[in-house]
Amino acid sequence: MVACGDITGCMDASAVNFNALATISDAASCEFPFVCDGEVVEVSISTGSFSEEMDWSITDADGTEVASNVDDYSDNSDYATNVCLEAEAEYDFNAIDSYGDGWNGGSFVLNGSCGELASGTAADADVTSGSTEAFAFSGCAPSNEVTCQTIDLPQGWSMFSTSMMADDMD
Repeated sequence: MVACGDITGCMDASAVNFNALATISDAASCEFPFVCDGEVVEVSISTGSFSEEMDWSITDADGTEVASNVDDYSDNSDYATNVCLEAEAEYDFNAIDSYGDGWNGGSFVLNGSCGELASGTAADADVTSGSTEAFAFSGCAPSNEVTCQTIDLPQGWSMFSTSMMADDMD
């Protein structure tokens, strides 16, 4: 029961929407930052009709599911979800249709730091329910590109000494 003056909110200090004024915890409302120590891949889904039949998963080379959709979709809508994958590893994107007649105008695109990894749609299936179409792809290779930055130092300063001191200090 909420009493007069109580404030419901996220009371987890590690959440991006932490509410220091909250007196009643609403843990379900807490939102946490996306942290990835591998390759961030954006899964973009566009739905057509009968979107409630659409699901997807990503499985690794051993067939272990590493990501999947968690919510139901609405017809004729666009969705984007970030997933964390291992760079250069082999994966399958599994376009799943619970009825078995394809994604009815729906499609997907997977984008990593190196560009598009895979795209497509679940085609019409020959089965009556539970069809899956797999699309093989690899995570991006780590970038070996060296990035240089120019730093303008005041006249008389050097970065090659053991300490940085100005020659002329008034």
